[in-house]
Amino acid sequence: MFGGAETLSHTTTVRDQNTPSGSREAAGDAGRERRSVSGDSYMTMHSISGTTKEIAGDAETALGDAIGDRGAQIGGRLRSAEARGERLLAGAREAIGHAASEAADHSEDAYQRGIRSVRSGSATVAGEVRGRPLAALLVAGLAGYGLGLLLHARR
Repeated sequence: MFGGAETLSHTTTVRDQNTPSGSREAAGDAGRERRSVSGDSYMTMHSISGTTKEIAGDAETALGDAIGDRGAQIGGRLRSAEARGERLLAGAREAIGHAASEAADHSEDAYQRGIRSVRSGSATVAGEVRGRPLAALLVAGLAGYGLGLLLHARR
């Protein structure tokens, strides 16, 4: 009933394990740590506040029951319900914050994988062009001619 004083803490450490240990990316990315954005202080503050209000509401309800004051009973129940609502809202905000943080981490990882793929692809193409410059020139010319035909055909 009064279990709202605990703090829900979540910190993640992400390491890139797909990068070979001898590469440039391993030196820069693999040791990089990211910590998730956490609303610990926000959650703790609202949990304590909510728990305090809930205890006060329960006390007011008990006092109303003891002296037969219907207004105190209703007021205490309303205060307790408000406190539970505040704690639920704080928990939902924290969960949304964690989800947003994880989404940002995943998008950053996808971006870094994309950069590595583009660099690897451009290095492969550059190696092929250096090895066969005439064939590369012929392929580039045919690609340009084909694009010209496609663009001219649309008019």
